[in-house]
This record gives sequence, C-alpha cells and structure tokens, in this order.
Amino acid sequence: MSDIAKTASLVPTGPGSDFPAKYDADMAAIGFATNLHVSTAVTLAKNADMVLADATTAAFSVTLPATPSDGDTYTVKKTDSSANAVTVDGNGNNIDGAGTYALSAQYNRVTVSYDSTDGLWYIVSA
Repeated sequence: MSDIAKTASLVPTGPGSDFPAKYDADMAAIGFATNLHVSTAVTLAKNADMVLADATTAAFSVTLPATPSDGDTYTVKKTDSSANAVTVDGNGNNIDGAGTYALSAQYNRVTVSYDSTDGLWYIVSA
C-alpha cells in the first residue's frame, strides 16, 4: 500500500474515534513526524517532534531522549491554563546551560535542538 493510501485510510470515522492518538501513531509508523499529546510524565522517542502538554491535573516533566543525534529538534508547548508547570528535562544534557526548562503559562513553548559537538540542547525558539 502506498503512503498516500495509508494516510487516506487514517481518516477517523464516527463517534468514539480514537483520533488524534491513533492518527499520530499511524503517521509515525509510515515515517511522518507527529504531535504527541501528554498529561503525565513522558520520555520522548525520536518520532515525536511536537509535544502538546496538558498539566491541568498536575505538574510533570517531558524528558528529552538520553542519546540524541546531532540536529534532533523538539518543541514542547503547555496547552492548559492551570498554575501547574511543564518541565522540559535535558536527560543528562543541559538545555542552554541548565538541566531543565520550565513552561509555566498557557501557550508557553520551547523548541530545542541538539548539538553533538557540545553535547547540549540549544534553545532555538521560546
């Protein structure tokens, strides 16, 4: 089956559809970058480029991969209006000189890119 046919078969239908979670997982399976919706602590894999974090219930951490490749880039965005923070954790590799980066207000976001020469995550947008 072609990638186009696979993509077309992912369109959700009817009540009770598990969109967007199934859509994101299926898109990752055929090589597309995905949005990952989270509301609890998570360690990222290589197939999630955008993390949409909902901390309505409690604060939590989004942990970057422990063994990133040069140029790996991730965006984490806090989507809820609660006072609970979403903390981006460098997983042993600093983020612009710090071990973590906090997102405290709704729609705050950070995009980080890994540089293997320096062994650091650099903030490229916040």
